[in-house]
Amino acid sequence: MTTTIPLVAVAWGGADNPRGAWSADDAASWTTVNLPTYANGSGGSWSGLAYSPQLGMFVAITNGGDNNNNAVARSTDSGHSWTGTAVPNTNSWTMNGICWAGTLGLFVIVTSAGPTTSTRVLTSPDGINWTARTLPVAGAALNSVCWSSELGLLVAVGDNNAIYTSPDGIYWTQRTGPTTSKHWRSIVWAGGAIQKFCMIAGNAGGSNDYASCGDPTSQAWSQKALTGSAYDWQSVAYSPGLDMLMVVGGNTGVIARSTDGVNYTQVSSGLGGTRFDHACWSDAGLWFVIGANTLYKSANGVAWTAGTPPSSFSWHRIVAANALPAGDIPPLELTAALAEDAAFAAAITLLPPALHLAAKFADGAALALYLTVGAEALRFEADFADEAALTLHATLLAALVLSAAFTDEAELAAPMTIEFGPHPPPIQVVAVLSW
Repeated sequence: MTTTIPLVAVAWGGADNPRGAWSADDAASWTTVNLPTYANGSGGSWSGLAYSPQLGMFVAITNGGDNNNNAVARSTDSGHSWTGTAVPNTNSWTMNGICWAGTLGLFVIVTSAGPTTSTRVLTSPDGINWTARTLPVAGAALNSVCWSSELGLLVAVGDNNAIYTSPDGIYWTQRTGPTTSKHWRSIVWAGGAIQKFCMIAGNAGGSNDYASCGDPTSQAWSQKALTGSAYDWQSVAYSPGLDMLMVVGGNTGVIARSTDGVNYTQVSSGLGGTRFDHACWSDAGLWFVIGANTLYKSANGVAWTAGTPPSSFSWHRIVAANALPAGDIPPLELTAALAEDAAFAAAITLLPPALHLAAKFADGAALALYLTVGAEALRFEADFADEAALTLHATLLAALVLSAAFTDEAELAAPMTIEFGPHPPPIQVVAVLSW
């Protein structure tokens, strides 16, 4: 692919900047930048990083410290500059994981310490204003959180088999964990054909260090050893482009991949010579893994090439400015009621969400629509009274469902250009005419 996607990385460490970096050429080169320090001049280790396509914003978190009014930092220029942000109850948080829930429009942070023994979540719609959230059970230590747009569900995991779910980031429910209790370090939702939450445990000694579940609100977790060897796994990531999971870790740099969420193939032991901390997929069509003074990339998850890391620091997270998944984009809904002899004309281009149209026409009303709709279905329903007229010009990249009921002298003209990929969806056109 020729498209490049901005990349941002953050490193462990305190006030000895620069602990941030950005790349505009798929990690061929990096520019390092300073991240905010605390009010007293110290700094925490940058433990998490997430990107919001809607806001065009990266948010980085630290694992806490004194005067941590800058424990959250945000960037709206692809990591070129950062602004520190205050959070409620400073000096109280140990932040470990963050994600962006696109459909909810929320950043969600999970922590292993907070102002109370049950306050372990922070949410924000804009990366600036943060609200503390409470778990139903005290004492949880959460390490990672992810969002499934398909299920409309957040899942947070942590030490001692901690599993919590939430549909909105506000109200959380404790769930039953896998049979063997572990310290779950990282979780991701794998969409595509996999359709599973997948998580890995740190310091598990190679025993039952991997678990997956289609829906933890109603299903049990399946647990197993990820590979035949004991590695200190650090993170798990998912590529929607390849429908592939990637797990990284190991003190000498280990990568394992899966295309079904169950069976993993180890790429290499000692690939990086040092521990890998994080993996991410870029919409540019590339995997990236990063660690202490090390970086690798791959187009297929099988063959890996050593790249140039931003610096010799211990780089802990790398995230690409990917587009929002189609499932996170709500459909456009257009409802129109036209009185007698009214006229409505609309030219609409939608890529990629679904379009839902409903119209009711009085005598002599006219509607003209010029539509280009991609990736999801077009659904149109219309009820026409006497002498109403509809003209529809539609260029469709996905399924069309058209239903219309016509009374006396109503007319429908609908020339359409339909373009399909390798898997054509069905087309349904239903018209009911009455006189």
